[in-house]
Amino acid sequence: MEDSSPMMGLLPRSTRTRELNVVVTYFSWKAVHELPVNGPKPHRMTMPRLKVNSGSTVFDPKRRLPPPEPLEVPWDDVEHDTCFVDLLMRNKVTDWARARRAATKIRDKDYTLKHFHDDCVAAFPELRLYVLDVGGGTGGATTSGRSPDDEYQRTMGALFAIYWLMRLQSDGAQAFCHGVGSDWCALSEQSEWPQRDPAEVLQREGFLLGCTWSSFENVLKLSGLLDSNGDHDHDRTLAMLALTAIHDIMKNQDLLPNVPSHMRSFRGFASGDTISDHDVALAYLLENVPTSLPSFFGLPPEQRESVKFTQSKMEFNMGWLVQAEAPPSALFSKFRAVITSGTATSRDIAFYFVHWLTDLAGAEPFPLEGCEKFVLKFPQHVLQTFLDSIPQIRQLDTHTETEVFESYLCWRWSSHLPPLGTLPEGRGSIARLRLVAMAQHNSVHVVHGYTSISEDDQHVLAEEMALSGFPDQTYAREPRYSKQGPSFLVYYGPAFLQKNAATDPKFSLEVLAELYRQARVLWPASPDKAHRTVTLRIDALKELDIESLNKLNPGEFWVIHRTSMTDGQVKRSDMLTCDTAKMSVLNLSRCRTSLASLPQLRSFSHEFESQFREVANDDDDAFNSHPFRIGCRPLVACCTVKSLRL
Repeated sequence: MEDSSPMMGLLPRSTRTRELNVVVTYFSWKAVHELPVNGPKPHRMTMPRLKVNSGSTVFDPKRRLPPPEPLEVPWDDVEHDTCFVDLLMRNKVTDWARARRAATKIRDKDYTLKHFHDDCVAAFPELRLYVLDVGGGTGGATTSGRSPDDEYQRTMGALFAIYWLMRLQSDGAQAFCHGVGSDWCALSEQSEWPQRDPAEVLQREGFLLGCTWSSFENVLKLSGLLDSNGDHDHDRTLAMLALTAIHDIMKNQDLLPNVPSHMRSFRGFASGDTISDHDVALAYLLENVPTSLPSFFGLPPEQRESVKFTQSKMEFNMGWLVQAEAPPSALFSKFRAVITSGTATSRDIAFYFVHWLTDLAGAEPFPLEGCEKFVLKFPQHVLQTFLDSIPQIRQLDTHTETEVFESYLCWRWSSHLPPLGTLPEGRGSIARLRLVAMAQHNSVHVVHGYTSISEDDQHVLAEEMALSGFPDQTYAREPRYSKQGPSFLVYYGPAFLQKNAATDPKFSLEVLAELYRQARVLWPASPDKAHRTVTLRIDALKELDIESLNKLNPGEFWVIHRTSMTDGQVKRSDMLTCDTAKMSVLNLSRCRTSLASLPQLRSFSHEFESQFREVANDDDDAFNSHPFRIGCRPLVACCTVKSLRL
């Protein structure tokens, strides 16, 4: 039976599922985030909420906006130290009346997306910098490899994402997921155009019903864009719109500035160098040539500081936090250094993340289609974890890196469903907290697996995973703490657990313990290295299942290779190519052997091979065809290494 219920607010009155034959009816107008979560799940829906032609195989193409009129570059006026942006923006002004209209009316019911688009295009002259009439130079090349028009479309998509997120109490969520029609209004079940693949429509509807929209709204409140009374801050909103309009202009290679001769350097770029990093290039303009960007320079001073903060080189990796992949030093040290070196507040941290979210939401160059990056191409549970993490990170202005990380880990454990029990205390507590975050959907398996591994493996995990990377910072829950280092960042460690912990949690944790154990052989613990972090890349293991770990060629084995003082990688090696000074053998066998010294193996192997070389000196053919010879490797080497993989 088809569902012909009318649309109410952001959702239809009735949500039906064929499997359960249940009708859940809401008799009042509610925003999406106010609806209960115990109704039929999105993945059980069998019919899309928008009209689709299920018999059609031809669907309407993705829609783009018309580009602005390009600016012509006056190449005759360009000199070596010329700031292109300053030259192009000369005599250009921001239409502050229309800019403030966009910021003020953004949540008004009668202020449509068409009004918002027209106001932004008319207000911010910097939008014309995305599309230049180069006539020379690089021909419009960008640092991202995309076309200049793509970057313009993505920028407009980010602006639209702001518009929709600021309107979650009305039509914002619907348009965020489905996009808009020819009337610039959110698509609904009455919309006849555009024609889309039914599977895509279902995916969009699933995101709409499954997203916890209050999490987006909470981040907007933390940033100061919204207040608790349901109103919004006009100046703060104006700053976010201006930032979004200018944030990617420096991806156009023709606009990249040179560090002027009177400056020794700027953020790693020496005098005379072209600042090739587009974020650093924009930061250079904001700090040194602010008048070249009229939409930035005209903001109130407090809002200018918030915008400048977003362009700081914080080197923050959200994935490292969400998956507890990195120790606090690698995760937060540069982020917090930027905060403490200036006047940034917790509001500015949240402001940065709103910009980060909307920039990513608009990453597909089809702004009228909705926020397709999140809705169609981003795992919804990962996005939800990102959103829920932001309130924890904003504590960096008043707490140490380790305190914030520990608070985050405890929050993840306490909010886990199904419940994991009381928070761990004492030795190994940080390891258990981190493992739960690393394993993601396999977290319950890891909790049980930890109790089944040997005391030696538990000791290794407890010691290594509780290192903060700071000699003066400790975890409150960990009574015994080693003030030595370096700490380890096992890159792709979470991916390995997420791949294997469900089928064999015990062995998965034993492999992780072995990685830490052999890494410590190559980087011995020392108090003077407590502030350092070594990145251990396990790319070679991340996609392998447990059974595939030991499917090696004869004579091969896994090693950790120390590639520098701060980097290492897991790779395959053999007895003849293994450099014992820089490598440590990994015992990745379910049945562990007591043999752990590669130099002894190699010494024995070379002694054995030297005997054959005496034969080879007399008769090369005899040596190469000797029954104990396999390729160029002595058989004893293969047999000995095999013992590591019993």
